[in-house]
Amino acid sequence: MKAARQARLTRLMTWVANGDRAAAFMFRVEFDGELKAAVRAAAAEVGRRLPNDEVEAVATDFCIWLVAHAAAWRAGGALPWRWAWSHLKAEVRRNSGFWPLALTDPHEEEATEQLEAIIDDQSLLDTVARLAADEPRVAALLSVLEAVSTPPHDVALLFDLAEQHSAGDPSPSRTVAPRYGLSPEAARKRAQRVRDRAHEFIADHPEYGHLAELPVLAKVKRPRKPRAA
Repeated sequence: MKAARQARLTRLMTWVANGDRAAAFMFRVEFDGELKAAVRAAAAEVGRRLPNDEVEAVATDFCIWLVAHAAAWRAGGALPWRWAWSHLKAEVRRNSGFWPLALTDPHEEEATEQLEAIIDDQSLLDTVARLAADEPRVAALLSVLEAVSTPPHDVALLFDLAEQHSAGDPSPSRTVAPRYGLSPEAARKRAQRVRDRAHEFIADHPEYGHLAELPVLAKVKRPRKPRAA
């Protein structure tokens, strides 16, 4: 992206981060081509092909979502649509009718059957499986998660959180949790239980020791609240 256009994007994102909805609309118009290309790429990645009207809808919804989340984006890093890639893919799934964003009780931590229904299309897990075919460490990690009886929805949550964290989101659980019908706290606890079981297994099986430092098994620190003056 040329310097002038990058500067314009940064300026618009700064305005959006300050709650300027008009700037979000300008962002939608001025980066129309890039946004729609990103939506189509996200759709292809999850095995979907959206009609043009749904591509337009996802791109617009993404810009509305940015108003509440743009403050976490950092200039000079990934482009906004790549930074929020996990969210963009979830929007594609939702518009395809396969990824409802809310469940009957969004604070229910153990809504196992509902969570299984959410990831029934297996798109995220299929992506992980494809990675495992080419990356021995991912294959080994899936073996560990299977050994500790990690259900598919927890595997999906773990990788989803890791992806969002690597994109620079300071509070990935707040971004990811609604897609699983969980509160951020419940998502953090659920993911940490999986990590704890994986680390216990690795401690007893030295052949898997090289996995212990993988980012996906690292505990994601909660952002500190600013102290009152």
